Amino acid sequence: MIHELISYEHIVFATPVYWYSMSAQLKIFFDRLSDLLTIEKDLGRKLKGKSISILSTGFDLNCPDCFIQPFEMTAKYMDLNFKGSEYVSVQSEIDSNAFKKAAERAVACVT
Repeated sequence: MIHELISYEHIVFATPVYWYSMSAQLKIFFDRLSDLLTIEKDLGRKLKGKSISILSTGFDLNCPDCFIQPFEMTAKYMDLNFKGSEYVSVQSEIDSNAFKKAAERAVACVT
């Protein structure tokens, strides 16, 4: 998976908000990123300077601040450029294009 990611300049992480945190699957992925700092150092260096953003959804009307912090801190630690996040609440008035619009805004963070 990491070999594929290094070919992109910007990576969008998409996850629901579960108990103020990312999904278990994404958490495992983030935990494995530490391998790039110890085992696969050359591969990890290829991520340096790339940008990331987050696309998420959850029940709360607003995205909890604590949800964003692990992404920001990981970006800082791994020398990635954190571009921001977009969040859609399932309680908000959702039209059929709400998620598409949020995804477009997340990608627009790059430009």
